[in-house]
Amino acid sequence: MNLKTLRLSFWLGLAVGAFSASVWARPIGGSGLKVRVSVFNDAQISKGKVAAAEKVAAGLFAHAGIRIDWLNCGLAAETSDETGSCNEVGFPTHLHVRLRQKSLNLSESTLGLSYLGQDGIGCHADVFYAGVEPLQRAAGLSSEAILGFVIAHELGHLLLGTNSHANAGIMRANWRKPEISAAGKGLLGFSETQAETMRTRLENASVPMPVRGSRSR
Repeated sequence: MNLKTLRLSFWLGLAVGAFSASVWARPIGGSGLKVRVSVFNDAQISKGKVAAAEKVAAGLFAHAGIRIDWLNCGLAAETSDETGSCNEVGFPTHLHVRLRQKSLNLSESTLGLSYLGQDGIGCHADVFYAGVEPLQRAAGLSSEAILGFVIAHELGHLLLGTNSHANAGIMRANWRKPEISAAGKGLLGFSETQAETMRTRLENASVPMPVRGSRSR
C-alpha cells in the first residue's frame, strides 16, 4: 500500500507569486461531476469549524469542475439509513475522510495521510488536526481554512492516484508559509492538468469500483 503524506514546513523560500495564474484551474460550471465524501469527525472538532473547512475544500474542487457532496458521519442522532450511506464506499465517486486529533506513529508535522493500493486506487484518507494550529499561527489564517486545504489535498491524492505530489499548488508535499498565505488569498489550487485528470477519472467511472475495506485505518 502506498501512503501519501502531507507535512508542514516553515521554510521561507521563494514566494509563490512567481508562478503564472494561468497554471491553476479556472472555474468550470455545469460539468455534472460529483464526488460524495463521508467525513468521520473522530477529533471532535466543532460542527461549525468542520462545515467551514468543507466549504473551503469544496471551493477548490469547484474550480476544477467537481462538486463535493459531504456526509457528516458518526453523529449521535444519525439514523440507520444515514449510517448506511456514510459507510458506503466506491472509487472514485464515494470517498472517506477521517478527522483525527493526531497520528499515533507519525510526527506532529504530518497533516494528512492517504491510503492507495499498488494500482493507485484508494478511498480512505486521514487528516490530523494537531498540526493545524502551529500552521495557523505561522501563516495567519483561520484553522478552518487550513483544515479545508488539508482535506482538499488528501482528496486530491485519492482522485489523482500515485505520484500526485507537485512542486507547487495545493498538491505540494511540504507546505511552506508562502504557499499557505497564497492559498488563503485564493491564488493556489489544483493545476489545469490535475483538474483534467480528476475529471477524466470521474467521467470514466460509470460504475463505482468497490475498494476492500469501508473505513479509514
